[in-house]
Amino acid sequence: SVILLDIDHFKKINDIYGHDIGDTVIKHIAKQLNYLSESNTKVFRWGGEEFLIVLPKLSKVELMNKAEQIRQGLQYQLNDHKMVTVSLGVTEQKKDESIYQAIYRADIALYKAKSNGRNQSQYL
Repeated sequence: SVILLDIDHFKKINDIYGHDIGDTVIKHIAKQLNYLSESNTKVFRWGGEEFLIVLPKLSKVELMNKAEQIRQGLQYQLNDHKMVTVSLGVTEQKKDESIYQAIYRADIALYKAKSNGRNQSQYL
């Protein structure tokens, strides 16, 4: 199972609060991801403000519940009461496909979450 996570409006965070605060947000998210993850889950920084989470095979319901647990657990309040939120693209690796194909689908689901208003999980 694969989750691709992106920090919502991260460019605005850097632009408004500065890159030091942006770095603090990324570190906080990474720390919380590790805290929320079980021992059989792998977490990777996938890009600037994106993280890749690889989990063991879960049912769709279990996977979406885990994604929502992560999403809710990662909300982070900045000093002016602005909430930092995340969007997640969720999928399962299909038989006979590479992990990269699953990540590609998770990226499409992530784009759907962002285009539907952010701060949500979408499954594809």
